[in-house]
Amino acid sequence: AGGETPEALAEAPALEAVIDVPFSPDVSLPVSLAADRPFDAVERPSPAPRADPRAGGGAGGYAIHLVSLTRQEGVDGSWAKLQESFPGILAEKDLQVKQVDLGDRGVFYRIHAAPFAASEKAETLCEELRSLQQYCAVVDLE
Repeated sequence: AGGETPEALAEAPALEAVIDVPFSPDVSLPVSLAADRPFDAVERPSPAPRADPRAGGGAGGYAIHLVSLTRQEGVDGSWAKLQESFPGILAEKDLQVKQVDLGDRGVFYRIHAAPFAASEKAETLCEELRSLQQYCAVVDLE
């Protein structure tokens, strides 16, 4: 329904996952351990309030997983290629990136298009993308 045909996609530049050196962020996690308190009394940050997924931001709702990359630097370029290849389908969706550590397989950056309030809407869009030879899987954002 987005006006794309498999023939038109054959002319589009191929999306490519670069697999070489996993990204290793220099991020330290906040830890609060006081010597005079027992371990179970450690202060923990309060969870952030959840936003309504229909508002276009925040956690909750559903997304569609389109591509996994091993380099964070490739995210913006891959998202731009996806939007160029499927403009009618991804035009009103936002990029969300989920970093996933798969142990021996390395760290991956999953490109998601979001938000979707209902999994059925996400699945309908995924079916359309799969018919155009694009990998797609519905994921829960919680």
